[in-house]
Amino acid sequence: MDKKIIRFLWTSLVGLSVLCIGVFSLMTQIMIRENDDALSAVVSPYMEGISMRTLQVENILNAIPPEETHQITEEERERFEKLGRNVEFEYLALYNTKGEAQIIYGEPLTLDNPDIFMESLNKGEEMAAIGRRADGDA
Repeated sequence: MDKKIIRFLWTSLVGLSVLCIGVFSLMTQIMIRENDDALSAVVSPYMEGISMRTLQVENILNAIPPEETHQITEEERERFEKLGRNVEFEYLALYNTKGEAQIIYGEPLTLDNPDIFMESLNKGEEMAAIGRRADGDA
């Protein structure tokens, strides 16, 4: 074959390779940006909901401070229930340091990771946990 044809073929191959790399790089950048936008669109409302629920729990605890309560009377139990139902909680219970629940209202739940949940609470940290009803629904 003629040297010009071989040079043209090599130049074309290199040019197409550079073009393909450029197109794939551009597509990757666009996909990463779209993925970040989609993730933000899902995570932000979820985290705002979790923050709102945490604030609602704090408000319930501020209404009836645990430091000032040594035993739950029927009157305090009714206040807890009223406060929980006002913020549309399906379940409300008080847990002692051993993980035993005193259910205020709602169907009994089983925590998915009770050890991690109790360890966190006993350290004084805030913790959200997933609880499941007897039928397995979270």
